[in-house]
Amino acid sequence: MASVDSRSGSSRPYGLHRRLHRSKLTFAELWRAVESVGDCLSDMGIRKGHVVLLLSPNSILFPVVCLSVMSLGAVITTTNPLNTASEIAKQIKDSNPVLAFTTSQLLPKIAAASEKLPIVLMDEERVDQDDTATLLLFRNHRDEQRWSLLTVT
Repeated sequence: MASVDSRSGSSRPYGLHRRLHRSKLTFAELWRAVESVGDCLSDMGIRKGHVVLLLSPNSILFPVVCLSVMSLGAVITTTNPLNTASEIAKQIKDSNPVLAFTTSQLLPKIAAASEKLPIVLMDEERVDQDDTATLLLFRNHRDEQRWSLLTVT
């Protein structure tokens, strides 16, 4: 995971960059990715019992996000990309997620469904090995701002 921006006072969502640019992963690569995303989610305050929403088309990141969330004891709730913003809003109301994962293409649906839900973008951006670090700013479930620094490798 990389750049994160606070949703409050800004229309920009959290961001997720990845080095997973292939359509296949080895078992070892999958578990390294799950561990990496899980560590970032833990740093963001995701804990056992929290709910995380996933709105995504088929992607290699879909199982990575699901397994990462579950590895922390958190609950994953998925929603269909064909759902309307009002259907997604109902699911958000019913499940009360603390974080959502989506793509830039589907971002307007979540933004219309919830103004305060923190969002992690799962776009297929490539990160170079030379990229040293990213500073993360996020709000936890108590609406407090937190900073975190992550390296690419």
